[in-house]
Amino acid sequence: AMNLTGSIAPRVGLLYDWTKEGRSKIYGNWGRFFEAIPLSINNRAFGGESLVVPIWQYGQCGPPVTEGDITILPSDPLGCPTRVTGANVPGYGNNLLGAGTLVAPGTRAQYLDEWVLGTEYEVIEDLVVGASYQRRNLGRVIEDVSIDGAQSYIVANPGEMPDLADLRAEAGTAPPDRSSLLWDKIEDLEKIARFPKPRRDYNAIQLTAKKRFSKSFFAQGSYTYSRLKGNHPGLYTPNNGQVNPNINSQYDLIDLLANLDGN
Repeated sequence: AMNLTGSIAPRVGLLYDWTKEGRSKIYGNWGRFFEAIPLSINNRAFGGESLVVPIWQYGQCGPPVTEGDITILPSDPLGCPTRVTGANVPGYGNNLLGAGTLVAPGTRAQYLDEWVLGTEYEVIEDLVVGASYQRRNLGRVIEDVSIDGAQSYIVANPGEMPDLADLRAEAGTAPPDRSSLLWDKIEDLEKIARFPKPRRDYNAIQLTAKKRFSKSFFAQGSYTYSRLKGNHPGLYTPNNGQVNPNINSQYDLIDLLANLDGN
């Protein structure tokens, strides 16, 4: 369904001991971490999921049926019965056959970056205190977005313009009918960039203390003050309990994305 390449995840770290005796260190590191996408997206977006909606006319509902001492009533008095008279088929309904969800050209892997800057110092023998600052922020997410009010979906990087160069080149040389379809598709894909770019910033200050009391007894403690702010809750949607990583309802309606910045 999609081929995610270029997921190079470097780690860089530096450390310096200003005492030259192993009693201190100043350190910093940076790393990039790519998401390993769970298989839910294969099942829901690329698995040909289908929906069948049967609807009965009220006149098709049979009367209550008695089986021994049990009377079976229609399950819904508005006309969705347990028993149906005549042919056991709905009066009318919909059978929406499944299809693969469109993937925007140039969709790239989801990742976050992490920075850490800290220091430690042995203030007295066998007692080390330290402080560090940590920051993590999203660089890009993969989500399904809808540009037509949740009628259809496109798996994409919300807030980023898809790579449309090949489609534009094809539309410029295609026969008129196909060219018109391609330009409509390009116009739809361009709307993905209108979605707010996802933001999820974690900032923390951590204080640590380590004390060795003997060769066999060691204690350490830490305190962390952190803030997590942004407009994207992550791979889980807490306001409706949805657990569909990368295809949650967060970008299904652009109307719901206003004023989402916060803790």
